[in-house]
Amino acid sequence: MNDEKVIEQKLQDKGLNAPRLSPDDIDAVIVAESFTVLPSGKCMICELTLVNGFTVRGESACVSVNNFNEEIGREISRKNARDKIWGFEGYLLQQRLHEGHGLSLIQERKYTVQSGKIINRATGKAIPDDEPIMIFRAKDEKSCAALFSYMAVCKDEIHQAVINGRINDFKEFQQNNFGLVREPDSDPSCLPGAKQA
Repeated sequence: MNDEKVIEQKLQDKGLNAPRLSPDDIDAVIVAESFTVLPSGKCMICELTLVNGFTVRGESACVSVNNFNEEIGREISRKNARDKIWGFEGYLLQQRLHEGHGLSLIQERKYTVQSGKIINRATGKAIPDDEPIMIFRAKDEKSCAALFSYMAVCKDEIHQAVINGRINDFKEFQQNNFGLVREPDSDPSCLPGAKQA
């Protein structure tokens, strides 16, 4: 088990669940990676591309070209690039907390909220005001069954894997917050044709 996972487990064991980042949150924002060996043959550069298009770089180097090993160079340069993401994601989380709005990656990996609009993190596009949406919450005892049914009819394997991950997140929340889980309900103002305040 690597150092990050050991620390994450300690945080969970101590019940430290205030907004924070986890190793999985860092991995979730990486969408591509590339590696380049510089002409000297002694230095490897890793570039990681994040969901918003921003890139970070890390490097590994040796003094003697005879000691250069591509596998080790990839491992070290990727770790060094990935380590930089913690600072950037930490800043973004702190900014969301400061502004008092938006969803953290811990809550929702696909969407965030900006200026009162639900935004797709990958594309940066807002869900149009005239597009109906429905939000499932982990505290709704029927949410896992609904998500499981939805996953069963989806054909895209990546989308199925994402939904399955959310089902697991919901199950974990429900196990850890049993007293909050209840039959879902809606206010009459949510009925079709009801006037919105």
